[in-house]
Amino acid sequence: MERLQIPGRGEVRSRLGKAVLHEHVLLTPKGGELPLDGLRAEVSIGVDQFWLYLYSDSHSPELVGFPHRRDPATAAGETVLIFTEEQVRGFEMAINAAAAAEKRFRAGLPAHLAQAEDELAEARKDTDAVKAAEQNRTHVMDSSRNDPRLAKARAGLTAARNRWEDKTGRLPPK
Repeated sequence: MERLQIPGRGEVRSRLGKAVLHEHVLLTPKGGELPLDGLRAEVSIGVDQFWLYLYSDSHSPELVGFPHRRDPATAAGETVLIFTEEQVRGFEMAINAAAAAEKRFRAGLPAHLAQAEDELAEARKDTDAVKAAEQNRTHVMDSSRNDPRLAKARAGLTAARNRWEDKTGRLPPK
């Protein structure tokens, strides 16, 4: 029930560069965490980058850049990830689809919570099997504890261990 109330990030659905799309949130390359509920993504093409605009009901808009060509000012040995329009638009679609799924999830949440609470209440009522198992366990433990064969077996074990020690000079492992 707690997973319904506080679902966390959820499973990873997609990633592009350092942006990671989870089931319930989007992690931005700058370390931000945007809830998918109410999130909308749009792509714009710049001179050297694709820009992903992220509009959220609960946060100010964010802008994430994905280079589509190498910046001439970049150092010669520095590695730069280059992204295609297809990759960025695919990521945009994945974000928008995940946001729509999150909206449906949130809309159905009250019904799911009510159902989970009903199932939990029903499971708590049905404790007959647990009580029977506890009684059986208690009976078995009492029977074992009071069994005269146990004392005889322990005495035999102690005698055998002592014989072992007499022959080898040390006790066997327990």
